[in-house]
Amino acid sequence: MHGYWGNIKMTKYSSESEQKFRRILETAIDPVISIDEKGIIQLCNPAAEKEFGYISSEIAGQNIKMLMPSPYKEEHDTYLDNYMKTGKAQIIGLVRELEGLRKDGSVFPMELSVSEMWVGDQRSFTGIVRNITETKKIMTELEQFAYVVSHDLKAPLRAINNISEWIAEDLGDDLDEETAKNISDLRNRVGRMENLIQGILEYTRAGRGEHNLAPCNLNEVLDEVVSSLSIPENFTVDIAPKMPQLLADHTKLYQVFTNLVSNAIKHHNNLQGTVKISARDSEEDTRFVEIFVADDGPGILPEYSEKVFKIFQTLQARDDKENTGVGLSIVKKIVESQDGKIGILQTDSIGATFHILWPKGPV
Repeated sequence: MHGYWGNIKMTKYSSESEQKFRRILETAIDPVISIDEKGIIQLCNPAAEKEFGYISSEIAGQNIKMLMPSPYKEEHDTYLDNYMKTGKAQIIGLVRELEGLRKDGSVFPMELSVSEMWVGDQRSFTGIVRNITETKKIMTELEQFAYVVSHDLKAPLRAINNISEWIAEDLGDDLDEETAKNISDLRNRVGRMENLIQGILEYTRAGRGEHNLAPCNLNEVLDEVVSSLSIPENFTVDIAPKMPQLLADHTKLYQVFTNLVSNAIKHHNNLQGTVKISARDSEEDTRFVEIFVADDGPGILPEYSEKVFKIFQTLQARDDKENTGVGLSIVKKIVESQDGKIGILQTDSIGATFHILWPKGPV
């Protein structure tokens, strides 16, 4: 995904800097389009002309909605009007996935990042577009591949598991301790392989498809998570009262916190512990809510703070702790698909604290 420019203020804009800006614009690989406060196109670069099939003279002075299919063009004026009236950004500074409309009527999937720019007292909005047709195609092929692999591998794995049971039953009293251990190890590894296959399927599907956005009470979602998990008797999940209401896909939000809470308990180094969940409005960026999931377990060293989010990465040997290394990668993928961010805070306290920035408004 793109980074984003955020809010840029320019009080001086010399002819030299303008020429430099236009050179950058003309050579940019991605389409760039600038509009005024009313949504009227001011300029576009050659990449935008090529992508949308227009020459600049055909779209300059036209409303940006001409490049949007329904329902996006109907939503655009509402977004812009609300921002002009309230100053509350819903798409500015975020990367949003939507569709573009070409001159020939064809539609293509794209990512759009929008920034606000001031030149003196004149405000404009600049959007950077990235065509994600190939990315979508690759993800679809990956999901199909994962499904085929899952289907073709699960049956022989179940057969191996069944055969190992039959061998144990046939040996009966003649089953010695070493052979029993080997059979047990075999069945455990078969189970681990099945979990890995399921994990691959879940990872390819995470963050994809339609986001069924609706107001979600975070306290209610977390209560549901705790009720569905088998929390050990000596563990406590402490949820702060009056958690914020988020506009989110309930299923995906539930999946994020199920993974984080179960992960904190699974990897704890004691037989008892506490997981604390709290939230607050972000002070640095009011478009986001900050959510903290903190445990008092062994913690995560700074050098592993990025590694733990990569698929199949584990910090312990799988024979020591049953783990597919998929859970946190799924969490990261879901959070980022909602235009949020997740990381690990390095604090002086024991344990690990996962920090989530979740957008308040629509993605």
